[in-house]
Amino acid sequence: MALNNERLRARVTVLESRVARLEAALVSPAGEQPRCMQAVARFYGITTEDLLGRCRRWEYAWPRFVCWSLLQDHGWSTVRIAEQFGRDHGTIGHGLRVVRERCEVEPQLLSVIETLQKQAA
Repeated sequence: MALNNERLRARVTVLESRVARLEAALVSPAGEQPRCMQAVARFYGITTEDLLGRCRRWEYAWPRFVCWSLLQDHGWSTVRIAEQFGRDHGTIGHGLRVVRERCEVEPQLLSVIETLQKQAA
């Protein structure tokens, strides 16, 4: 019985830390992230929770990458973005590279990103 209680307490601690990370991601000291996240989520028809989520499906990953790009344009470092999204900074770097590479191949994406930058400003 004691072992089950210990496991339960450990699981609650893990869940509490996840909730704290998600809450921290929604409230930014500079106030840039919520506008950016809301603009991207609205544009792509997903929720801000989807942006913070772990789903790797392209319809969620691409908007997440775009959001990271917008945050970097607002002066956020990859480490800061990683902390807010509960990711490794290398993952953020990969997402930023994907955005850059797709914009080189599909220049019309630049106008989408510019539109989102204006909405997030």
